[in-house]
Amino acid sequence: MGSRRVSVVVLYAHPLLGEGIDRLLSSEQGLDVTCVPMTAIDQAERALAAHPDVVVVERSDPVNAVDILKFAPDALFIDVGIDSGPSWTYRREEIPGRVEGIVAAIKATRRRAARERREAIRVGDAGAAEAPAVAGS
Repeated sequence: MGSRRVSVVVLYAHPLLGEGIDRLLSSEQGLDVTCVPMTAIDQAERALAAHPDVVVVERSDPVNAVDILKFAPDALFIDVGIDSGPSWTYRREEIPGRVEGIVAAIKATRRRAARERREAIRVGDAGAAEAPAVAGS
């Protein structure tokens, strides 16, 4: 059984940065990347409505991160910049601003999601085992 793919939405203001991130992330196995210019509001809203696992947004973009998070509250949010400084996750964890650091954070999301699913299954199985029998079944 194959591992679950991680959906990533890249929202950008500068085409060179957005298309570069798209190309780099799309070359990674296990990632489904959608790249959307922030000027295409309807397209961005549709991409976020698909509940991506990760949202990568250009730091210099004038759109408020809180507004983006309303559309994808469960996604790992990563802001990136055109500079060589660090990138940040929504949880304000510092990660390296290089491609390798961003890819590692995205892949860690996949592992975290898999652990959470396994835990939910364990809890669900334990709850089912303890559930009382229903009369007439």
